[in-house]
Amino acid sequence: MTKMIFTGSHGTDNPTMATFPFIMAKAAKESHPDAEVAIGLLGEAVNCVRKGVAQHVVTVGHGTLKEFLDFVEEKNLPILICGACADARELKKEDCVGNVKWATPKTFLEYGADADSMMSF
Repeated sequence: MTKMIFTGSHGTDNPTMATFPFIMAKAAKESHPDAEVAIGLLGEAVNCVRKGVAQHVVTVGHGTLKEFLDFVEEKNLPILICGACADARELKKEDCVGNVKWATPKTFLEYGADADSMMSF
């Protein structure tokens, strides 16, 4: 099975870059329905899954983050969250939307090493 991960470190201060991992995950899942597709969020990007945020993140030419996050939720795609990044921003799992999974640097490295395709934004 093909395995893809799309990571991002941009937050709401750069809406278009913040949305790219979600845009690409949606495109990947639509074009490869059987693929294992995941999103990884680090740094400021972890705030993108905070409840109430996505509808306010408006990209240039792609709509809102919420449109893509809704697809990710519907398909139950895993969203790996840098645990230390979340802790530094006082983000807890219950504050998030989506299939979030707290991750360590080792988790990200293992997932990336096993992936057939990895893109970072």
